Parts: sequence; C-alpha cells; structure tokens
Amino acid sequence: MDPKLHRAIIKGDVASMRDLASSDSRFVLLQVTPQGDNIVHVAAKHDVKQIADALVQFPQSNFCIKRTQKATLHCTLQQGWGNHDTALHDAVRNGHEEIVNLLITRDPKLALLTNNVGESPLFIAADKRHDRIAKPILNVAPDYSIEDRNKMNQDNEGNTALHLAVLRGHHGKIFKSTIEDVRVDKAIANSAGHTVIGILLMQEQNIIFKWCITTFVAIYEGLETGFIMPGGYVGYGPNAGMLILSHKFAFGVSAIANVLAFSFSNVSMSLHFYISLKQKLDVLAFYTNYTTLLTSLAIIPMAVAFASGSYISLSFTPAFAKTVLSFGCSAYAFLYYLWFY
Repeated sequence: MDPKLHRAIIKGDVASMRDLASSDSRFVLLQVTPQGDNIVHVAAKHDVKQIADALVQFPQSNFCIKRTQKATLHCTLQQGWGNHDTALHDAVRNGHEEIVNLLITRDPKLALLTNNVGESPLFIAADKRHDRIAKPILNVAPDYSIEDRNKMNQDNEGNTALHLAVLRGHHGKIFKSTIEDVRVDKAIANSAGHTVIGILLMQEQNIIFKWCITTFVAIYEGLETGFIMPGGYVGYGPNAGMLILSHKFAFGVSAIANVLAFSFSNVSMSLHFYISLKQKLDVLAFYTNYTTLLTSLAIIPMAVAFASGSYISLSFTPAFAKTVLSFGCSAYAFLYYLWFY
C-alpha cells in the first residue's frame, strides 16, 4: 500500500485519499498492507469513521478483484489474510461501535460472514465483551433464515455467542440480550454436546460445591481454634480437664456461630445432592436458589466464629489480635461486596 495513502487513512484525511484515488481509483482501492489489509480494514482497525464513510460511497466494484455473485461490499471486506477477517470483524474486535453501525447499515448481510475459524462478528463481540456492539448485530437477524442466524452465531466448535458468554463467565448485557432474544436458539449443542442450559447447571453445581468445601474447611479451622486455644485446662475439681477459657462469653459465641455455619452448609449440601437427582429445569432452578441462599447465610456465622475465636485465642497479644481481626473482617467485607455487587 502506498505510504501516503496509509497515512491519509489513519489521519482521517478524506481529501488526500480522494486525490490519490482520483487518477485510478480501482488501482488505489485494491492496495493492501503487508498484513493483507485493504483500506477498509485499515479504517476499521483505526476507528476512522470519516474514511470508512467515504469508502462505502465508492462504487463497490472498484474494490473487487473478481466479480462474484456475492454483494460487492463483501468482496471489499474479504481480502484480508491471517484469519480472513472482514473489516466488520476488525471493527468489532477493536470495539469501534460507529464503524460497526456504518458497515451493517450499508449491508446487514455482513453480520453473517465468518472468518476461517468460524468466528462471526457477534461471536467476537461476545468474546471481547463489547455489549453495545452486540445489540445492533443481533437486531439484523430477523431478516434471515434460522440456518443463517445459527451460522452467524456459531464457530467451528459449535459454540454460539451465548455459549461463549456462559463459558467465559460474561453474564452481562450480552448474555442478557441473547438469552432473552427469541430468535436465538438456546437448545443448540456445541461439538462437545453441551447446551447453554447444561453449561449453566454444571457451573452452578461447581460453584455450590466450592462454597460448601470452603465452608467446611472454615468450620473445621474455627472448631480447631476453639479447642486448642491458649489458657490451659482446669487441673482439679469437678471441672478438671475443661478449658479455662470455656466460661468466657466469646467462647460461647464462637461455639454457637460454628454450629449455625455447619447447619446452614450441611443443609445446603444435602439439597445440592438432592437436586442432582432431578431432571426438570424448574425444580433445579428452585432448589439451586435455596442452596445458594443457605451457603451465603453460612458465611455470616462463619465470620462471627472466626472473629470471636480469634479474639479469645489472641487475647494475650492485643496488638496482634487487632491486626488479625482487622484483616479478617476486611476480607469478609470484600467477599460480601463481590457476592452482592
């Protein structure tokens, strides 16, 4: 590609680009960079809307080396090397919303084109979490057949944009838009045989299992702290063998909190194993909400047990105890922030 032309495109200098193309626009518009990008690709990558806007006004046959039955703008956008990304792919990948809107407004069928690894523009938008870009791409889907819409939404491994949003944990606007869109087939299975609902259920089970394991480990540590705390044992009398600190109020709080945490987590795990035997989605969703709630409730007494147990066991070193408690409480506050927000 002529360096002057490349600089004019990057700078958004429409006048210079038109001057360079005035003598032989077909020759100029067919030039590519060493990476195989034509001028539309360059404009899309660098988010130069004024250049892209001017380019799509040119006679599109000027961009095509060979005439085909495809729309001429498709020829413009299929000269790239590498993954054979179109300019729309490049614009989506780089998050250039205005360029995306410009291209799909000119030719909505661009949303159906995939590169050589099966990635559609919608798929890339889901991968890059470009929420605002995915919506206009989804909006062009009604004009096409179910087969075309599925092609727009699946890669070579059979994953749809919705699969990708779930697999990557991107439960944001793209997930919400696609899951609520009646035109998106939620029953499509990828090459591994997993549907979106199946992946969601597996992820939910893994999350609950991790929470339960974490809760049990914390409870064990809390009980261990309670029964191996300093202060010694009563050596004589009817209370011989009892912990001297067992009569302290904080010890009682720690013991009760541990029992509550154990109870909540135990019921949660029991429900978890129960729902693994069920097949109906509404039953699974109902009990999954309860297991998540119970696991969340177990965190509260677990935090109380940690604080009260640490207070007793570290009462002989007040400065160190305050440091440990401050870090512990901050950690639990951070966990609750992540959970609820």
